[in-house]
Amino acid sequence: MLLSIIICTYNRKDEVKKVLESLFKQFKDLYLEEEDSREVIASLELILIDNNSTDNTGNMIFNMLAEKANGNMEFRYVIEMAQGSSQARNRGIKEANGQLLAFLDDDIELNANWLKNVYAVAKTQPQKLVYGARVIPDWFGGEENLPDWLNLEPPFEIIQSLFPAHDYGDQAKEYPFEIHVKENEESPDENPLKIEEELFNRTGNSFLNKLINMGKRKVQNPISACFLASKDIFETYGNFRGDLGIKANERGACEDTEFFWRILAAGIKVKYMPQICVHHPIPNTKIRKDFVLAWYELIGKTLYYMAENNLLHLNPGSKPSSGLILRIKLFAFWFFRIGNALLLDSTKSFWYACQIAKTKGELAGKYR
Repeated sequence: MLLSIIICTYNRKDEVKKVLESLFKQFKDLYLEEEDSREVIASLELILIDNNSTDNTGNMIFNMLAEKANGNMEFRYVIEMAQGSSQARNRGIKEANGQLLAFLDDDIELNANWLKNVYAVAKTQPQKLVYGARVIPDWFGGEENLPDWLNLEPPFEIIQSLFPAHDYGDQAKEYPFEIHVKENEESPDENPLKIEEELFNRTGNSFLNKLINMGKRKVQNPISACFLASKDIFETYGNFRGDLGIKANERGACEDTEFFWRILAAGIKVKYMPQICVHHPIPNTKIRKDFVLAWYELIGKTLYYMAENNLLHLNPGSKPSSGLILRIKLFAFWFFRIGNALLLDSTKSFWYACQIAKTKGELAGKYR
């Protein structure tokens, strides 16, 4: 079998039904378009891993199967009792028969040619392949109505993956890659970090110079909302770690980050492939300061845990920061947050609030 599509779901009955219906339609269009429809039918499977949903997801699936909504597409419904996103994905990997595995979130919207493009990759019978997808956010109320504090451009951008989104244009590129500050047409030489940079330079402290991003940021890896990987990747380098990731209603993180970093550290080329494209609806519940700050604090805890357990594969041997360093960072971030709040700069002020939350998470991880 060429391709296994894996969707893990938890209590998103209505959202996952839309994803399934879209896949069934695209599959029908694909096998009607291809010369050998029997080959297409025999080459693909869809696996839905239900991670103990309590919202009648199972009844919805059985009704779809009774109505033969899947048409000629092989469709398997599997319940995974061990709770957690890593556990659910790992069950999908175990169940898959395809040479290429395509992972999808349960609340995304497929681009019209998503399955056609993924099937074209599968037909090459790839080995040691990992592709990250373009994940375009569909903001509740539209991007033009986003609050001022939610900035999406460096250096003071809110990280896309928390929503989640992963939209870095329509050109393929290899991870890691850098994104830069967009040039200000009216005053291209103006440094958006002028005040901070001047103060840091006066201190002569090289550590403080590293506290903030000076106009560019490196995108290290894809996100798991949509990505492709040949099955031999998992056979050779292992699955997702069970001690990382989302569990039930808790917001967890970094099981995908650790996996991609592990692959990159092993020398595997990982590519951003924008033709593998999905849209991700972003509800208004995520366009809130409390949601963003809670995510940053959790990331701080998780990254400290990863440093403790030597899981920062792209920085081998790196150790978690000391309590003193973390408190110095916390003081610096508070200083600049207050300064920018007084200057009525909501973008920079909230960015520093996020760094404060992340540092608090690291401290909580240290003294847990």
